[in-house]
Amino acid sequence: MKTTGLQRSMLAGVAGFIVYGGWAYFINASHGFETGLRSGLVQGGYSLLLTLSTTLMMEYLMDFFSHMKGQIILTILATSIVTFGTAYGIHWLFRTPEILMTITPGFIVGLVYTTVYVTTLNRLRILQETD
Repeated sequence: MKTTGLQRSMLAGVAGFIVYGGWAYFINASHGFETGLRSGLVQGGYSLLLTLSTTLMMEYLMDFFSHMKGQIILTILATSIVTFGTAYGIHWLFRTPEILMTITPGFIVGLVYTTVYVTTLNRLRILQETD
């Protein structure tokens, strides 16, 4: 069964909601159940949306930077800056007590995901150009 990029992104988004929302709850539960739950829902919800939007952003940026040297690095850097800033800003807005501890695991995994996705996308585009 062949899947689309949107289907893969949705699956990754749901997984992100569960994993990162659970992590945020765990890290912040010592500040009370309500704080842990709020942090978990915030982290999980934006993780789902962030996965969808960053995948689309990576596709766009690879096209945007296609005529520049360092296209892969530029795409990874731009995506990482946006995702870190978004994560930090959302948690600051919702008063998450342990912001860096909450977002660091997701940011690291997101950076790996971004690197793998962009590298794979580049390889696919090279293969398509040679066909």
